Amino acid sequence: MATGDTRAKRKRADKELRESGERFRSVFESAHIAMAIGNSDGSPIQINRALKALLGYTQRDMENMVYTDFTHPDDAEESVRLTGELLKGKRDHFQIEKRYYRKDGGLVWGSTVVTALPDTKGEQRYVAIIQDITKRKQAEEELRKLSRAVEQSASLVIITDLEGNIEYVNPKFAQVTGYTLQEIIGKNPRVLKSGETPPEEYKHLWETITSGGEWRGELHNKTKSGDFYWASASISPVRNEAGIITHFLGIQEDITERKRAEEALRGSEEKYRDLVENLNDIIYEVDTTGRITYMSPRAAEIGAYGPSEIVGKNFAEFVHPDDLSALGINFQKSLSGDPQPNDYRLRMKSGEVRWFHTSGRPIFERDRVVGFRGVLTDITGRKEMEEALQAAREELEGKVEHQLLRRATPTG
Repeated sequence: MATGDTRAKRKRADKELRESGERFRSVFESAHIAMAIGNSDGSPIQINRALKALLGYTQRDMENMVYTDFTHPDDAEESVRLTGELLKGKRDHFQIEKRYYRKDGGLVWGSTVVTALPDTKGEQRYVAIIQDITKRKQAEEELRKLSRAVEQSASLVIITDLEGNIEYVNPKFAQVTGYTLQEIIGKNPRVLKSGETPPEEYKHLWETITSGGEWRGELHNKTKSGDFYWASASISPVRNEAGIITHFLGIQEDITERKRAEEALRGSEEKYRDLVENLNDIIYEVDTTGRITYMSPRAAEIGAYGPSEIVGKNFAEFVHPDDLSALGINFQKSLSGDPQPNDYRLRMKSGEVRWFHTSGRPIFERDRVVGFRGVLTDITGRKEMEEALQAAREELEGKVEHQLLRRATPTG
C-alpha cells in the first residue's frame, strides 16, 4: 500500500512539474517583455518572441552566439563580471543597464534582470528579462545636453514656481547679479528690481505668463552690490504632460553694454544732427541705385524741395539734363571707392536752376558699399560771377582785338 502511495505521489509530482513547465513555457513565449534562458557558457538556450522582435535575431541565429556577441563592448566587462558572480553562487540575481546590438547593426538600451535558475542535473542556467529603455535613455541624453547648454549658456536662466519663488539659476545669473544659487533659492526675482521699470510693466508681465502667454521686454535690474544692469528678457510658462502650468522659465540677456553704446550713439547723433541742421550746406545720402535716403532740412531753406518731398526719389530726377552723363560717371566711380568732386545743376521746386558742388564718400556696411553720403554746396553765386568775368574778359579781348585791327589797317 505504501508502495502504491509513493508511486501515486511521484506521478502527481511529475504531472505538476510538467504542468508547471508548460505554464512557464507558455508565459515565457507569450510575454510582452523580452526574455532569454542561458547556459553557463553564455549561450542562449531559448529566446522568446519579444526578444526576437527587440533584437531581430532568430533562435537559429543565436545557436552559435554568446551574449557578449551582441553586447556593446563598453558594457561587456561589467556584464561578464556580474554573470560570473551569479554562476559561482555569489549572488542569486543582478540588474544592469546595457546596450545590445540588433541584427541590423542598430543599438537598443535594455534594463536587464538576470536570475539564476535551480541547478538541474548539474547544469547551471539563468533567465534574463530585458526591458527596452531606449527611449528613456535618449530622453536622459537630451536632458543632459540641455542641462549642459543651460549651465554653459551666456544668457541668465531662472526657473521659478507658480508663486514666483526661484528654484534654479544658472552660473551666468550668479556672474551678472552677484547672487549665488544658495543665496537666491527661494527668493522672488523682485530682489533684482531697480525701481526704474514701471509697476504697470510688471503687472502686465505677470498677467501674461499666468494666462499662458510669453512676455518679452527689457528690464532695468539691480545686482547684489547695487550696480544696475539692463536685461532683454523672455519669460514663459512651463507645462507638464497634462498641459498644466507648473513653473515659469525666464531667459535674460545682459544688454548693459548695448544700452551704453546706444546712449553714446544717441548723444553723438544729437550732436551730428545739430551740426547738420545748422550747416549752410546740404547733407544727403543715396543708395547704390541713386535713390535718396536722407536730405538735411537746409535743402528747403534754399528753395529746393523739402526732405519729405524728395526722400525716396532718384537723385537724377532733379539734375539738369546736360549734366546727367557726367554725374552718372562720377557716381559709379564714387561707389567703386574713387569719389570725385563734381559741379552740376539742380532744378529747384520753383523751376529755378542752381549750381551745386558735391563731394563725399561711399557708405560701407560689413565691407560692402551700400550707398553714398555727400555734401551739396550752393555755388550759384560763384558760377554767376565766373560767367560774368568770362563775359567781361571776352568783351575786353574783343575790344583789344578790334583796336589792334584798326591800327594795323592803313588809312586813305
